[in-house]
Amino acid sequence: MDTVGLILSIGELNAVLHNVASLGEFLKSCAGIVSRHLGASVCSIYIYDSPAETLTLKATIGLNQDLVDTVALKLGEGLSGMVMQDLKPVNLTNCSLHPNYRFFPGLLEENYEAFLAVPIQRGKERIGVLVVQRKNEHPFSPEDEIALRAVGNQLAAMIEYTRLLMKSAASPQTQGDTHPAVSEASIPCPLFIKGKSGSKGFTFAPVIMDEKHRSIELMLAMALAKPGSLQDFEDALEKTIFQLTKYQARVEEQLADAASLVFAAHLLLLNDVAFTGKMREKIALGSHPADAVATIAKEYVVLFDAQQDPYLRQKSDDIRDIALRILACLAPQSAADSFSTKGRIVVARELLPSDILVLVSQGVSGILLVNGGVTSHTAILARSLKVPLVYADVPQLLSLPAETTAIIDADSGNIYLNPTPEILSPFRIRAQRAAALKSSIKGCVPGTTHTLDNIIITLSATVNLISDVADSVAVGADGIGLYRTEFPFIIRSSFPSEEEQYVVYRKVVDGMPSCPVTFRTLDIGGDKILAYFNTYSERNPFLGMRSLRFCLSHPDVFKQQIRAILRAGAGKHIKVMFPMVSSVDELLAALDMLSECQHELEKSNLDFNRSPQIGTMIEIPSVLDILDELAGYVDFFSLGTNDFIQYMLAVDRTNEKVAQYYCAHHPAVLRAIKRVAEAAIRNNCSLSICGDMAHQIEYLPFFLGCGVREFCIDPQYFPAVRAAFSSMSSSEAQKETQALLHCATIAQTSKIIQTHISVAPE
Repeated sequence: MDTVGLILSIGELNAVLHNVASLGEFLKSCAGIVSRHLGASVCSIYIYDSPAETLTLKATIGLNQDLVDTVALKLGEGLSGMVMQDLKPVNLTNCSLHPNYRFFPGLLEENYEAFLAVPIQRGKERIGVLVVQRKNEHPFSPEDEIALRAVGNQLAAMIEYTRLLMKSAASPQTQGDTHPAVSEASIPCPLFIKGKSGSKGFTFAPVIMDEKHRSIELMLAMALAKPGSLQDFEDALEKTIFQLTKYQARVEEQLADAASLVFAAHLLLLNDVAFTGKMREKIALGSHPADAVATIAKEYVVLFDAQQDPYLRQKSDDIRDIALRILACLAPQSAADSFSTKGRIVVARELLPSDILVLVSQGVSGILLVNGGVTSHTAILARSLKVPLVYADVPQLLSLPAETTAIIDADSGNIYLNPTPEILSPFRIRAQRAAALKSSIKGCVPGTTHTLDNIIITLSATVNLISDVADSVAVGADGIGLYRTEFPFIIRSSFPSEEEQYVVYRKVVDGMPSCPVTFRTLDIGGDKILAYFNTYSERNPFLGMRSLRFCLSHPDVFKQQIRAILRAGAGKHIKVMFPMVSSVDELLAALDMLSECQHELEKSNLDFNRSPQIGTMIEIPSVLDILDELAGYVDFFSLGTNDFIQYMLAVDRTNEKVAQYYCAHHPAVLRAIKRVAEAAIRNNCSLSICGDMAHQIEYLPFFLGCGVREFCIDPQYFPAVRAAFSSMSSSEAQKETQALLHCATIAQTSKIIQTHISVAPE
């Protein structure tokens, strides 16, 4: 059985969101889709009320509809209550024989003895239970269980959202807007600002502020200036739904691994009669449509802002976004166009990865972040999406006048406001040259990178999203040396299930059919935060519960990922790499987990890769004295230069205040790298360099002189790195390496390194 086909498609869920008229209908439609996919006679969805510790039947296909909202179970009561309590699936052939079975007169489930139920949860939070039933002569298989768990995970975020909205059936009391508008006071506007590059590129466009609070007020005023009727509201609603559906399809087409129904919450609200129905009621009583939209949206913002869960509080932004979209459709077209992000540079305090996906779907030209900082996951995502991004710690940028034209030179981090034609001209020439270079590198042949003395260099690609795979093929990568598996976790609104991960990972390996693919297991923590996972606040997150430590502490999450990787790698050349290993003990624990997953897959009769190559990242100084022992358990090392430097020098690489202390050519860093290279050679263990140093031309002779022959870099750096190696000789590189290793000060290493910076290709 192909369980992948049982995962609900984007098209199916979009159709549900587009057509349902209430939240109850949404759940019932989901139950209908699940029952159809699994060939089940019955599908029921129970929603959990945490304070009351009660499960309530909220939707069913195949049972008595009159008992919806009536059947209730305490935590641990009945089979569904047991599933919710234990957070484990239950698969029975004769469910009435189970001691926990609970009979409900009139529900009509006594004819369906084959019973399968899985918990619906987000992280550790209980959301509900998804149940399917059949006649006992057609029991559910282990593959059915896998599929149902996948669907439950897929629906978790939307059902949780639904659960909160159900509580708002009674109109919430407005408590006032908790987000006052930004001051309109005019400030001096500098011509040039020095920022920091987050995602390279160049753009010239007018700016637009990402401030929904102020934008709603302005758009409301514009919409109120135009007469409005109930029909105008219905037309605006229909237009808004059409726009969101189009944006969803565009994101899914570009980034199948990242989309995860980013507009699902918006579409769900727009089709909820408890939300739009209140707007219709106000309009029927004489309110202007725009005023009705703003008033009801404000009530819901108060509802979400009052939630204790930070993830749910963030949903108030969904409400503001929806209100702004409807108001834009009610306002004159010229007013709506003035708030469009298409072809604009968005200026914001900070943005979540999901925000970037939305902006890209709308055709944003560039992004300028103020105060929020360029966290690695936001910047890396922008790079994968090829959107120029610059960070500038200049709060006054948030008060720029509308339509101010700007240049973002994200290659250097420079920002030019109201640039003159003389300033703009060289950037346009450079953009044309970059386009020509991009065109010229297509169709490169893998395995052709070599030095002057014919030493073959392996150049593998760093991949963040599926869209990067095509770029890796285009530049002639020798494989994928690092697939960052955290992005499907970071971008989504809940933990991706095993099946969802499997689909993504299989697309990656299928995209590089004849080349090896290295999967780095989940590397979150530090500045890579899962907004939906309620972790405790850490005073020093880079030294806290991150990477392999997190995975070993959450074996349920870790095992799902390992199983998905092994299944995706069936019949393929894959490698599994563990990040942030600090001891042999940690590595052995991870290997035990991998063996356990292989045993489970064997028992389930699922195809999987039985002998992936195993590697460990070298990032923490503690491993420098146990390299030989680590090499006894793995096939390869990958030296992650960014974290390695950070931990070697005790410098937070995201902290601007100590940026000057983050130095790749610190003598201690260079000597430590040489030790890693020697250990790899001594143990016949391959070594790859990844991170920023791997593509910085000035450091390539040092690595070559250390005996390193494998590098993992972003596809955009391939032309420059390939050209640099073709002009080097290993003998000269060895001399330079020895010179660097004999330096005692940063000033001395800088003098040697600087000679390469001055001649490095652009």
